[in-house]
Amino acid sequence: MRTCFAITYQEFMIKLSKAYIEAGYEVKYISFCQMQQDEEAIRQIREALTEEERSRTDCCFYRENNLKECMEAYDESEIVVGTKFHSIILAELKGKKMIPVIYDPKTLHTLESQEVHRYYRLEELKDADIKAVMDQAERLSEEKKKQLQKEAEGQFIYLDQLL
Repeated sequence: MRTCFAITYQEFMIKLSKAYIEAGYEVKYISFCQMQQDEEAIRQIREALTEEERSRTDCCFYRENNLKECMEAYDESEIVVGTKFHSIILAELKGKKMIPVIYDPKTLHTLESQEVHRYYRLEELKDADIKAVMDQAERLSEEKKKQLQKEAEGQFIYLDQLL
């Protein structure tokens, strides 16, 4: 994530976490990339919550031996706020409502090619209306999900022919 937006992102995630907790949700932070300091970002976000709010949160940090645990965390989720490309793809595959936060052109292009237009770029987070963000969480339609899975089956066909 570009560091010029790190504080904006952190403040957005704190506000969003608080709003979901206030709405009665349990919040689970899932990190898939220790090297990119995801766990540190989660720690900072949780530190900004009150003790009572923190008691309504949990964390799942990916390690080589706990992929199943991380996938179960996705299965248990109703809504995924995804920042990393793979977190958004997993949310789509698992049929979850999602709020994509975009910092990478690859993710933006993928969402646009899927005709997903409800996402937030880092530069939009500062002025984002948290209630509106929550209201706009949506899942990929089952029809679109099946279409994308079918298209993905053929993604390596030309590579297979070359090899």
